[in-house]
Amino acid sequence: MGSDKQSAKEKQLGLNAAITRRDFIGATLLGAGGALLAASAPALAAPAANTEASRSFSLRGLDAAWTGPGGMGDYGGANGNTHQVVNAGHAVFSGGFAGRLGEAEDSGETYDLVVVGGGFSGLTAAYHYRQRRPSEACLILENHAIFGGHAKQNEFDVDGVRLWAPQASEGHAGPRAIAARMGLAVRYWDELGLPHEDGFQFQEITGTDRPLTAPVDRFSPMNFAWERADVGYFFANGKNHRPQWAVNPWNNGFADNPYSDRYKRDLLTAEL
Repeated sequence: MGSDKQSAKEKQLGLNAAITRRDFIGATLLGAGGALLAASAPALAAPAANTEASRSFSLRGLDAAWTGPGGMGDYGGANGNTHQVVNAGHAVFSGGFAGRLGEAEDSGETYDLVVVGGGFSGLTAAYHYRQRRPSEACLILENHAIFGGHAKQNEFDVDGVRLWAPQASEGHAGPRAIAARMGLAVRYWDELGLPHEDGFQFQEITGTDRPLTAPVDRFSPMNFAWERADVGYFFANGKNHRPQWAVNPWNNGFADNPYSDRYKRDLLTAEL
């Protein structure tokens, strides 16, 4: 943080002081220790968490209202930890499955590898295992409605316009030529048969006389690399309570954002 950009008040608060790794760890431990002083000891808290009341509550179950809207398409019923997933987890915790083990039937299946979790890590482990031992059997266990872990998307129809948005996995480099320039997993792209450049049709930009800069993820343009992408924020209640867009707010000091002057200064100070 440059001292020439700081006010006297900011210097008085110590915002120009250097912070070492030791300072950060010490403050973190102090905060965690203070929280633990007011908490019950884990050994004392554990029995209370498995009381008869907690077991009956967890088995009572959640319904679709708890899950909330999930969009449409393949991931329409896989929007995060749905009520089915949470209910299953509660049933395991409370012993709800234990009484059903006696009803389990032997399927006669034998596996050489069992992978728990069908996210990035689980799928990659199973993929490499099958590559090296193609004759052996591999089973992937996944408690969600569709595999992929965080690598999912949300699909919506808004006033007749189909919109896609990431559910959790925010980074993407494509098509293949772009991924190759960035050194990102091009081998998987080819091995899995993902489409190449000739399989994409890019949307033509309208309504502007200059090209738009798209980021490779949605985190960097939020503050620490805002100059690498064009971003826009929509406010349903903007200035004078009218909807408005704020385009590239870091470039103009959040002039178009309906924030208070103090909040704008805080954002700009955090960015320094």
